[in-house]
Amino acid sequence: MKEYQAGDIRNFSIVGHASSGKTTLSEALLACAGEINRMGTVAAGNTVSDYHEAEQNRKVSIQSTLLHLEWLEKKFNIIDCPGYSDFICESLGALRASDFALVVVNASPGGRQEDPSMSDVQDVERVEKLLADSGIDAEFKQFVRGQSAVAEIEALVDTLHVSLLIIGLRKRSAVGKLILGSVAQELLLSVPCPVLAVKAS
Repeated sequence: MKEYQAGDIRNFSIVGHASSGKTTLSEALLACAGEINRMGTVAAGNTVSDYHEAEQNRKVSIQSTLLHLEWLEKKFNIIDCPGYSDFICESLGALRASDFALVVVNASPGGRQEDPSMSDVQDVERVEKLLADSGIDAEFKQFVRGQSAVAEIEALVDTLHVSLLIIGLRKRSAVGKLILGSVAQELLLSVPCPVLAVKAS
């Protein structure tokens, strides 16, 4: 087993409300780092994180799962935490062992930002928070939703004292570019923290 210096190890928790995309994000990180050769899905019950039979049957995470990967000569220990408040003790325990928290939210219609787990994350003041949005690039949903998504993200950035906002941008139609361009530009101009726009295929 490869040995790492303490300065080359990063520990972080992926937290957020239920069904926001935490397990899918964890699976994508493992795939990008080459730890797995194909991504599983929550629906199929074949993700690395949700290995327990109860999780596969219910299609939700019920316990924190420790994952690991290497990227740019650094080792990342990732804790994928459940989102339902029934299992909040799993998230709080993980945060105590984390250098930072990657808070995942879903800005698309139906996405729930006001969850007890979010206020618990806020209470862990010593942990740096990065905010990843898993739904702001749903172009036609954003057309219906209007600027409320931007306002909610702004509020979360302020409430959680976020250090970095991450949004995903995919290839899209001319209408989609018009809608998403305005949303992304609005966030760039309005939030006080740095914004990382990740382009996906």
